[in-house]
Amino acid sequence: MTKKAIDTLMSIGIDIGKDTFHLVGFDFDGQLVLRKKIKRLALLQTFETLPRCVVGMEACLSAHFVSRSLRKLGFEPRIIPAIYVKPFINPTASLFWLCIFVYSIFFDNMGRIREISLGIVR
Repeated sequence: MTKKAIDTLMSIGIDIGKDTFHLVGFDFDGQLVLRKKIKRLALLQTFETLPRCVVGMEACLSAHFVSRSLRKLGFEPRIIPAIYVKPFINPTASLFWLCIFVYSIFFDNMGRIREISLGIVR
């Protein structure tokens, strides 16, 4: 992926795993311009180099943490309910395909989950 292609990045789909994250990014024409596998600890460092855009991810235990971290960097994270993602999961499919499915679901205007804040509930 060239620097010029990364500059046209409009949105990112992310698959959150235990140790690694899979990222796919698309430009305004829907063309794949980013495909990357990163370690969990490199999340912020990687996203600091990317242009600010919308990030779609499946709801899971770490999604709210990742969402808050990306929002602090200036991204617009959106969490998608797992019920919309589960039908696309295939044990033989690549995790990059799951990211692409998350991206497509995200732009079909399916429901979204609001991130949980760290405020104290009284």
